[in-house]
Amino acid sequence: AGRAAVIGSHWSATKGEASPSPSSPIGSPTGTDPAATEGGIELTLYAIMALVNLSYCQAEVQELVRTCGGIPLLHQFLSSPIDQLRKTAAFCLGNLVRDSPSNARELVTHGGVELLLRCVTDEEDDELSKTAFSTIAHLGEPGLHQLLQLMQDAIGTLEKTGGGHSEPDPLRGMPQGPGQPPDQPPGAVVTMREALDEICEEEFDETEEQELAAMQQAHPGGRQQPNGFPSERRSPQSPHLRPEAAREAAVAQLQLLLPVLNGLVYSHDLHRQVCLREGLSQLLALLSDAAPLLVHEQALHLLHNAFFDKVHHAA
Repeated sequence: AGRAAVIGSHWSATKGEASPSPSSPIGSPTGTDPAATEGGIELTLYAIMALVNLSYCQAEVQELVRTCGGIPLLHQFLSSPIDQLRKTAAFCLGNLVRDSPSNARELVTHGGVELLLRCVTDEEDDELSKTAFSTIAHLGEPGLHQLLQLMQDAIGTLEKTGGGHSEPDPLRGMPQGPGQPPDQPPGAVVTMREALDEICEEEFDETEEQELAAMQQAHPGGRQQPNGFPSERRSPQSPHLRPEAAREAAVAQLQLLLPVLNGLVYSHDLHRQVCLREGLSQLLALLSDAAPLLVHEQALHLLHNAFFDKVHHAA
C-alpha cells in the first residue's frame, strides 16, 4: 500500500501536470518545475522497481497489490511519454500477472492488452518491446482471449465495410486463373495462390529467437513516434470513422496483433492449443477477400505454426 501511495502521488509529476484532474487524459502535460518532475520520475522508478523485486513469484504480494488498486495504477504508466517508465511498468506488470489469473483478468479489464500491444515494435534491440511481449505472454488465457476478441472485432469491421483491399493490390488486374468461378472478382484466386506459394516457399525451421524477432516486423501504426509516445490508433469499431477509415484501422489492428499472436503460438504450447480451439474460425476468416494480401500472409504463417507441432508429433 505504501509503494502504491508513492507511485500514485508522483503520477502527475511524471506527466508534467501541476495537479491531477480526473477529466485530464493520460499524458496531457500542463507544465511544472522541471526539477520537481525529474525528482518525481526518479522516485516513481525506485518505487516500481521495489514492486518488481517484491512481486517476483510472490503470490501474497501479487494479491496485495491487486487489492490496493496497484494494477490499474501501474497500467497508466504504459501510456507515459517516458520510455523507462513504460518499460519498468511493463516489467512490473509481468511479475504481477505471472501465474495469477486474477491479476491477469484485472489488467485485461483495464485495457492492458491494448496498451501493451502499442509498446511492441519491429526493433530487434527494443527492450520495451521485448518486455511488453513477455508480459502479454504471462497474461495467459485472459490475454489470449482479449487478443482473439480484438481480432474478431477487426474482422467484423472488414466485413461490415464491404471487404476489399485497403491498399492497391498489384495482383488485382491479373487474368483469371484456370477454373476460377465466373462470379469471382478478377484476380481473387490468383491472389490466394500467390500468397500460398509465397508462404510455402519460406523456411519454417527458424530458431525461436528468429521467430520472435520476426514477430516484431512491420506494424503499421505500431512504431513509436520520435517524441517517445506510442502511436495513437482509434478503435476499428469507432462510430466516428468513415467506412474507409474504419477499414484501414481494422487492417492496422490486424497487422499489429497477428505477429504477436504468431510469437505466442510459436513459443507457448498453451497459447497454441487455445488458439486452435477458439481462434481457428477467425484465422480462416482472415483468408477471405475482405483482408489485404499482407494479412493473408500473416494469417497463413500463424496457421502453419499453430498446426505444425501437432502434425509433427502425430507423424
